[in-house]
Amino acid sequence: MSYCINPNCLSPENQNNPLYCKACGSKLLIEGQYQAIKKLRVLDWGIIYEVKTEETTEILKVLHINSPELVSQFQQQAKILAQLNHPGIPQVKPGSYFTFIPRNSNQKLHCLVIEKVAGENLQTWLEKNNLPINQELAVEWLTQLIEILDLLHEKQFLYQNIQPSNIILRPNGQLTLTNFSLEVQSVQSDFVALGYMFIYLLTGQPTSTFLSSDTKTLNWRDKVSQISPKLADFID
Repeated sequence: MSYCINPNCLSPENQNNPLYCKACGSKLLIEGQYQAIKKLRVLDWGIIYEVKTEETTEILKVLHINSPELVSQFQQQAKILAQLNHPGIPQVKPGSYFTFIPRNSNQKLHCLVIEKVAGENLQTWLEKNNLPINQELAVEWLTQLIEILDLLHEKQFLYQNIQPSNIILRPNGQLTLTNFSLEVQSVQSDFVALGYMFIYLLTGQPTSTFLSSDTKTLNWRDKVSQISPKLADFID
């Protein structure tokens, strides 16, 4: 199965892996090497595919909206990810950012190929291993994620998508961020989301469970006995 990445194609699924889309005639071997084999996510700004080459399987992000602001954010994301060499950030190789024009179209699609991270996301891992996590694991994961976020923030780049389903646990125990957002928020938003996620990891309950309607604060600390007050203070 090959997918045509033309957003206007009426029948993007192609059996038997032809070189050109049977519906619209667009190339299916993108940049002469990438073949889209699975549609992973449909977002407001575009589509994320799983692609394969002769040697690897990777992730392809395709931007469908050519607004100057979104294109600039997309290009910035590609540039910064390519500069950072850290196991907590998916690898972006030279030449992984390019544009693609479907057949009989004037629409330029901005594309970015990113490493497909081996492992399973934290949500899947947690469902298999049961919540809540203990203090030792919480400290290890929190330390890793703060280090990764600090690297991104030093480049004036925000992650803005912290949740267990977007964090991959590699086989060696390294956490890696995936599904980078194109929204613009603030550095504080990354750390607020990180704190909320760890309340969930340590209690096994959604943070909305602990929200006080009067004070708008989270009253969660009496639900955890496996962590020290010092760690709870840090998360707060």
